[in-house]
Amino acid sequence: MRNKLKSRKGATLAELVIVLAVVVIAAGMVVSFSSMMHGAQGISNARHEALQDVRVAEALIESFIENNADKELVVSDGGGKLSYKVLEEGVEKEYSVFFTNAKAFVVAGNDVMFLESLDSIAFVKETGTNDTLYYCTITYSVADAPHSYTYTFCVNPYAGEGGT
Repeated sequence: MRNKLKSRKGATLAELVIVLAVVVIAAGMVVSFSSMMHGAQGISNARHEALQDVRVAEALIESFIENNADKELVVSDGGGKLSYKVLEEGVEKEYSVFFTNAKAFVVAGNDVMFLESLDSIAFVKETGTNDTLYYCTITYSVADAPHSYTYTFCVNPYAGEGGT
């Protein structure tokens, strides 16, 4: 009978349970790692979209300021609006770039863009002896982050032009 026990080639129930437990633990680690990476990817995508909104707003603001450098731009509405007025066919018209609470970014009175990540835009105009600088601060939020971020840039409408 001893020979029969030694020549046995199957696995015991305890060995099978141990192997099964190791496989379950490994599978659980893979699933939790995968879900963690998926969550991080979602946050990364939200940050990317928010920065894209900021870059679009920056490009529109810079373009507005540089294209209207010859006009007297005025900061109003507590710094949330940058505009100029012109007389067209006997009617005074106002063209502006501003941000509304409805997350709508309005340029030149007609074009409206919805930038969901932006919370506010504030303009500051500083006039020096030879130059005027426009500072713009954009406050934006990312997904469900508990706080907002700020992005500030400066526009000199006369940069690169030769002095007289």
